[in-house]
Formats: sequence, structure tokens, C-alpha cells
Amino acid sequence: MRPPKFRFGLRLKITAYISLVVILTAAVLGWFLVRQQIQEIALHLQEKGKVLARNVASASEYGVLTGNNTIFEGIISGLTREKDVAYCIIYNDRGEILARTQVLPRHIEGISQTSAYEVTERALKTNELLIQPFTKDETKTPVYDIAVPIMTQKAPSLSGEEVIFGMGDESRSEGIPEKIGVARIGISLDTMNEEISQGRRTIRNVTVMVVLLAIAATVFLVRLIVNPVQQLVAATERVASGDLDKPVSIHTNDEIGELGASFNKMTDDLKRYRTELEAYSHTLEQKVEERTKALRLINEELYRTNQQLEAVSKLKSEFLANMSHELRTPLNAIIGFSEILSDQSYGMLNEKQLKYAQNVVTSGRHLLQLINEILDLAKVESGKMDLHLETFSVAGALAEIANFARGLAAKKEIMIRQCLSSKLITVTADQKKLKQIFYNLLSNAIKFTPNKGWVEISTDVVGDFELSEGDRFVLRRYAEFCVRDNGIGIDKADQERIFHEFQQVDGSHSRQYEGTGLGLALTKKLIELHGGSIWVESEKGKGSAFYFTLPVTDTDVIEPLGTPADATMKVTAAKGASAVSHEQDVVLVVEDDPHSFELLSTYLGEAGYRVVHAANGVDSLEAARSIHPAVITLDIILPDKDGWKVLEELKASQETSDIPVVITSVVQDELKGFSMGAADYIVKPIGGRELLERLERLRGAAASARISKVLVVDDDAKFVDLVADMLEGQAFSVSKAYTGLQGIEYASKHKPDLIFLDLMLPDISGFEVIEFLKMEENTKDIPIIIVTAKDLTDEEARMLNGKIEATARKGQHGKQEFLDEIRRAERLARTRKGEA
Repeated sequence: MRPPKFRFGLRLKITAYISLVVILTAAVLGWFLVRQQIQEIALHLQEKGKVLARNVASASEYGVLTGNNTIFEGIISGLTREKDVAYCIIYNDRGEILARTQVLPRHIEGISQTSAYEVTERALKTNELLIQPFTKDETKTPVYDIAVPIMTQKAPSLSGEEVIFGMGDESRSEGIPEKIGVARIGISLDTMNEEISQGRRTIRNVTVMVVLLAIAATVFLVRLIVNPVQQLVAATERVASGDLDKPVSIHTNDEIGELGASFNKMTDDLKRYRTELEAYSHTLEQKVEERTKALRLINEELYRTNQQLEAVSKLKSEFLANMSHELRTPLNAIIGFSEILSDQSYGMLNEKQLKYAQNVVTSGRHLLQLINEILDLAKVESGKMDLHLETFSVAGALAEIANFARGLAAKKEIMIRQCLSSKLITVTADQKKLKQIFYNLLSNAIKFTPNKGWVEISTDVVGDFELSEGDRFVLRRYAEFCVRDNGIGIDKADQERIFHEFQQVDGSHSRQYEGTGLGLALTKKLIELHGGSIWVESEKGKGSAFYFTLPVTDTDVIEPLGTPADATMKVTAAKGASAVSHEQDVVLVVEDDPHSFELLSTYLGEAGYRVVHAANGVDSLEAARSIHPAVITLDIILPDKDGWKVLEELKASQETSDIPVVITSVVQDELKGFSMGAADYIVKPIGGRELLERLERLRGAAASARISKVLVVDDDAKFVDLVADMLEGQAFSVSKAYTGLQGIEYASKHKPDLIFLDLMLPDISGFEVIEFLKMEENTKDIPIIIVTAKDLTDEEARMLNGKIEATARKGQHGKQEFLDEIRRAERLARTRKGEA
């Protein structure tokens, strides 16, 4: 930005400010002097006029009493010689002019007869001395018009006795004052005006001279002050441009002189610092160049190392992925067909054949466990292990775990005991991972416990004070689990080492008891992933106690969700499931591996399901649309399009979106599967019992989620009848309620499968109906669809969030739209039942 061509410098500003103050002061002082002079001259003229008027009145007393004009002529003749007297008039007590100046000046003509009469009358009636100024216009001269009453002493009237005997009052003998006329004179203001004009000229000239002298003195003084400052400014500009060689020369003995000396010292210091900085800069440049060269070499080495690590990591990921697919797929067939052989479903086996088949199953499962542990450990270390947290019954989960442990312990006649705390009812964790933790701990406990020993599972709630962000100690609650045994125990030196990968107590134990040393390492990482910790308390030969904790909330500890018996999962054996007839249910198996399909087909066929096979994604979509199966089992790895794409298209199509899809694959990505609409997710290898349990649960959920009874709550009778006519033709049973209270009463007594609800009701609002239904135990799970003409506000939408299935606008929903909403509610209910 260019600087302005002209700027107000410090010298000009100071001069202008001081000159302005001097001029204003001189002007005010001159005005005051002129005003004072005017007042003094005017007062002098008035006093002079008063004296003359009184003298004329006193001298005219005798003339008025005697009518002697000679006296008047003498008085008037004397007044005309006065410089300031403009006129003189003498009146009698009747207002008649007795004498006046011979020729009245022109200004007397401006005084009207009325005005003269009033002045005279007033002067006659009072003893006042009247002064009336008459100001001039274009033709008249201004005057002070002064009127004074002419007084005389009137002799008192005495009675005869008072005259003869001299008995009169002394005060009466002096006489009574009486007005016999008025003396009136005019004092001209011309002289006063001339004197005022002369005084003004004198004061103006003096003022101008004083102002000029003051400005000249100001300019001189400002130069003395500003010149050193300007030298400092010029020196500052030189320093700013890098010139440090020329000092500023100011030799005044004041603050500016001190400022100049300090500035010179600062310049010298800067000069010295710049010299030192140049030397340092040169040295630093050399060091930076050396360091840059070294860092470049290091970065190149790091880049090469990073490339190698990324390549190794990629190879590791590819290896794990290939191992997951290539090992789990044949293992799935090996374990599955071996189980079928062991069950002797297709013919009896001799003792050796049965033993060999069982050995194959046991070895396959052991190999599968090892693969799973390696893969899980790799996922945890790479941060790819996801937790699916849920709140569940501790007693129910541990009951299933204890049943598993009893199966392992039966061969060694080991007793499994449980000691569960009444304080810990539920816990929030990944239930599958928690079971895996217990499986590892119980397997180890049973492995290292002698025959006829015991293993105990116990729970408790513990608290510990921890330092919070606000530097306050807060009590944190944890669920504490313990797996205790009376086995061989662990030496203190080995208690930390056993939680590391591929580490066991010593080589002899490894050979005697088998194992890879991965179980406890994976267990520790899974617990830490939950935010907990694990430790062991043990002595050699006295058994071991493995403790681990998980963080809990107050709800997890205090509020029971049901009795342990209610929370325990009911397990149905495969043979028991086969007794149930599923001939009406068709299962579409989407699987490209023929061995895996044969295994799944065997499981399903024995349970009574009718199986349809699709070996690729295209065939699966066509089959789903044509036969509409009860369930679809879907592999993710398919030859033409992957299972994710198939799942996406199934859920996007209105024909197939309501078919439950169970993913059966070696790919572990449950979160993605459930988020895309899968009803269940099973990771290969798949056991027959597990598969049939999942399908049975889906069938139960589908049956319980089927909607047949519908309640319509609306005060508009025509709308209620319309919805009833639409749905009753589709085999729905429709009930009607025209107020909120009627709807609550009917829902509480008959529990419909679905409620269509209006928000604007005559007695209570739809919001209150929803709140009541969601609080009642027998109505809280009934799906509700809002059908209203009301525009919902953001606050109302937040109130309804999570409490209803959908909202629909009146007038925009026909028969098909209502049926679609019902199907959607069925799918949501089926999903919830399946998850439960």
C-alpha cells in the first residue's frame, strides 16, 4: 500500500494544537474585555442621565409653581451645552409640555405620543426614576429616555385653634410632598458607541499581535523539541534497513537526549549480535548440511526397511488369509464327515473304525483350535479384532461353559464346581470372546489337574479407587472371575512367562501335556481388549487360581434380568432336532465347495429340511426368487460374485428381502454381515448341532414374529374402517379403538401383534399412549406404527425414536403400503427374536 503524499507531521500537529489554543484564549479574553467596557460606559451614561434629570427636576420646581418660563429657558439652555443630552422636556401634572428644547432631534419623533403619555403618567403616579432605552433603526439614534417627577412641599391646612394656639403637629408643619410635573431628558448613545468601537479596534489589534507572537514562539519551541525526534526517526529507518554504522547525534540534557543515548547503545548491541549471529549461522549451516546428509541416509534406510516390513506384513496377511481358507475348508469337511461316521448314521462301524473316526474328529478339532488361536492372536496384535458387546446373564453363560467343562473332565473324573456371587447378575462383554476365555482357562485347568481332582469357577464384584481426570479418586467396579484347580501348580518364576506366546512352564511339561502355549497369551490379549486384566496365584504342587476382571456398570451389578435358569441357553441335540418335521421348509444352500455342500446337505436332510443347492451367486439369486426358501445359507467366497454382493442384492429386492440369510464361511467379519442384513453368522468349520440350533432359533423367531392381529387406534371412524377393509381381505384380524384409553385397554387385554396409532386423539395424546404401552410388561414389545396427518417437530421425533417401528402420513398410504409396513415390522421382529 502506497503511503499518502501528504501527512501531518509531529511539528505541524504540535504547532496547530498550540496555535488553536492561543487563538481561542485570545478571542475569549477579547470578548470579555469588550463586554466589560460596554457595561462600564452604559452604566456611566445612565448615572450621568440620572443626575442631570434630578437636577432639572429640582431646578424646575419653582418654574412649574409660578409658570415662569425664564427659569425653564435657563435650565434648557444649560442642558444643550451637555454633549450627551439629546433633548429635554418639562411637563406639568396634567401632562402638558411647559418647556422643551427649541428644535427636537429627529429621534424624538420616534417616540409616540402614547409612549410619552405612559412614561409621564407613570412618573406622576410614582416616585420612580424611569429609564427607557430607545434603540435605533435606519433613521433614528438610540437614546436613554429618563423621566423624573418634579416634587414640591405642600403646606398643610390648620384649624383656627391650631393657628391661634400653635397646637399643630411638627410633622404637619413641614408640608406634604406633591408631584407637580415631570422632567424628561434623553441621553444619546452615540458617544458610547464611538468609545466601544474604538475599544474593540484596540483589543482586536492587541489580540492579533499576541496571537502572532505566541505562534512564533510555538514554532521556535516545537523546532527545539521535534528536531531530535526527527533525527531518531531517521536513525530508526536506517536501522530497519540494516544500516547500523551511523549513530544518532543528540546532545540535549533531557529525556530525548537519554533516548538518543539508549538508541545508540541498542544499535551497538545489535551490530555485535549480528556479527555473532552470522558466525553462528555459518557454523549452523555446516552442521545442518551434515545432519541433513546423515538424516537422508537414515531415511533411505528406514524407507527400505519399511518397504520390507510392509512386504512381510502383506505376506503375513496373505498367508493368514490363505491358511484360513485353505485349512478351514478341508477341515470343515474332515470334521463334519468324521462326525457323521462316528454317529453311524449310514451303518454300524466296528470298534476300531469307530475309534479311528473319533480320533479324526478329535485331531481335527485340535488342529482347528490351533488355527483359530493363531488367527485370533494375529488379529488382536494387528488391531483388527472387533468386540460385539452385549449385556447378558452371567449364570446363563457360565452354565453353558460348565457343561462344556464337564464333558472334558469326565474322562479324568474331575469334578466341576461353581461358586457364583449374588452381586454379579449380568455383565457387558463380547459373549463369544468371554466363552473363549473360559474355554482356554478350563482346558488348561483340566489338563494339569490329576484324576479325581476338582476345578472351580467363581465370580465376584470388586472395587478399586482410581485417579480420575479431575485429580479425584473414583471407585471403579469390576466383575472378577476365577478358575481354580488343585493341579500341579506353577512356580513363581514361570507365572509371568506363561502369558507370552509359545511359552509353557518347561519342556518336560510341554511334552507330557501337549499344547502350543498360545491359549493363555490369546486369553490375556482378549481380556485386555475388554479393558480388564489377568493374573495367576499359585504354588508348586498346590494348584493354581487364574483371576481376571472385566469393567462393569451399576446396571450390570444391581439390576437382575432374570433367574439363572431363565438365562441359561437351551441346547437341543441334533438327533432330537431330527424328530421335528421340517418337510415344509426349504433351505437354499449357496456353496461352491462340493464337500462343504454335501456336509451341510447331510445335516439338514437328517433334520427333515428339503435342500436346494446353488453353486454360484447368479444361480442363488434366481433360486431365491423362484422358490422363496425358508432360509438361505450363504458362503462368502463364490466363483462369479462374492457373497457380500449376493447378500446386498437379496436384501435390496422386495421379493427376497424378508428371507433370513445365514452366512456360513471361513471369512470372519460378523459386523459387516449383520450390518448388511444377515440373520446369523457361522464361521466354518460348522458343526451339525450348531447349524440346526441356529436354524431352529430362526424358525421360532419367524413364527413368533408373524403378524395376524392388528389394532387400529384413531378417532377418525372413516379412516379406521378404511384400514380394516384393506387388511381384513388379506387374512388379518383387525380391531378398532377410537380413543387413547380404549386402545390401551384393548392392547393390555388382548395383546395385538401390531398397532396403527394416530397421535391426535380426543382424550389423551398418542405420545402418552406410547409411553404407557412401553412401560407395561405385557405390551412393551408390541410394534407400533404411527399414522398421522401431523407434522412432527424435531423434539417429537426424538421422543418417538426407538419406541416405534415407522411413521406414515395419512393420505399417502394405500393397501400395498400398509402391507409393506406390516412385512417390514415382521422382519424387524424376526431379527430381534433371532438376536435374542
